[in-house]
Amino acid sequence: MIMESCLITAALIYSVLAFRTEKPPMPPSAAALVEKKDISEGMMKDMWTLIRNPNYMLILVQFMLIYCIYAGLGFIIDPLFEGFGFTSVQVSAFGAAFVLFGTISTVIVGKYLDRTKRYLFVLRAIPICGTIVFIGTILVVPHASFWPTLIFTILGGMTCVPIIAVSY
Repeated sequence: MIMESCLITAALIYSVLAFRTEKPPMPPSAAALVEKKDISEGMMKDMWTLIRNPNYMLILVQFMLIYCIYAGLGFIIDPLFEGFGFTSVQVSAFGAAFVLFGTISTVIVGKYLDRTKRYLFVLRAIPICGTIVFIGTILVVPHASFWPTLIFTILGGMTCVPIIAVSY
């Protein structure tokens, strides 16, 4: 039975490939009619242009720092919170809330950026808000109170994860 279904699948694939043409008879879009530029220089010229652009380098450093905080929290969240007396279930709730609300916030920030084009404002607001939230988190976590810590974790996700939408 399995051998027969494999043979039928192979026959279908080969029959489709046999009638395939180099180009479609009608271009799929107007962009397909445009001649492609020569890119023989490669990406190195573009990379050097970006490296010499101070605004790009500032955005790159800011993105790397905030994204490293986001990724680093994922690695150390369990030992970080369990050291203050939180259970594994509570720590999992913190991680899930961070990611879930961070994702929701990223979508909202992305839509806001599409509508307003205020990239610089958001690029400045994210680190400022993130710093305030993480200072608050540092003050709340040692008390081992679940709900305040969960709220600050949610706010941390909402202020940290949207850097991805801004930087991209």
